Amino acid sequence: MKWPDLAAKSRRSTAESLTTITLALTGSHRTCPGPAVLRRALFGYAFNPGRASQAVPAEITRALDWIAKASLPVAALEDPDTVRAALNAYARRLDGRPAAATTTRRKRAVFADALGYAVERRLLPANPLGQIQWKASEVAETVDRRSVANPAQAGMLLKAVRGQSPRGEHMEAFFGCLYYAALRPAEAVALREAGCVLPKRGWGRIDLAASQPCAGTGWTDDGSSREERGLKHRVPGETRSIPIPPVFVRMLRAPHRPLRHQPRRAPVPHRTRRAAERHRMG
Repeated sequence: MKWPDLAAKSRRSTAESLTTITLALTGSHRTCPGPAVLRRALFGYAFNPGRASQAVPAEITRALDWIAKASLPVAALEDPDTVRAALNAYARRLDGRPAAATTTRRKRAVFADALGYAVERRLLPANPLGQIQWKASEVAETVDRRSVANPAQAGMLLKAVRGQSPRGEHMEAFFGCLYYAALRPAEAVALREAGCVLPKRGWGRIDLAASQPCAGTGWTDDGSSREERGLKHRVPGETRSIPIPPVFVRMLRAPHRPLRHQPRRAPVPHRTRRAAERHRMG
């Protein structure tokens, strides 16, 4: 019902939430497939309408058949204990540790939407979430200042990134956007020369207008890995201006920076970062 109007990353996030909730709402049944197969069947097929026309592997078909038999009836959600089981499931990570508060809130919102849709379809008399006394475990989310790179450390890391072949030269500007301008990765990917004010001296400015989040080819309408979007928490067409220090202005003014074109292949930020850290420590 929601798929056509959701952004690609929201589609992926919703499928992930529904997978967690569905696995928590299954009864005992023999010949249960492995947890990894069940998650792949739900996340990649059952909750991804974009793959409805694709052939389904036999292993996935068997897993979906098992889920259809083992899933509790919707009426079971009138039992508070059943609802609490789902709440406890999405408040935990796969390793059993408490999930981050943002993850718990996101999955709770998806669960509430699903229950509301069940009420709309007259499968439930009322949304049972409002009748449950439940609170997720608190998880510390404050950034430890001791783990944040200071300007000198950031400069050394960016220099190590730059030294990693032609890709490193592109990625120095990418990580510079994250450190000096506090851009989200998807915003840094969408940055173009037209959005930069880069004077020869002094502070500059970035006028950010778009974002290109990467959700994967299975979640977009055109089969591409990235989707052009507006800025997060802003109406379409709204921009955000960020002042940038002289050291970053000089970095972006360098002639080899990737603001004029897109590389044919998407960069690999995590691999580049790890290589830079190994170079710095070695």
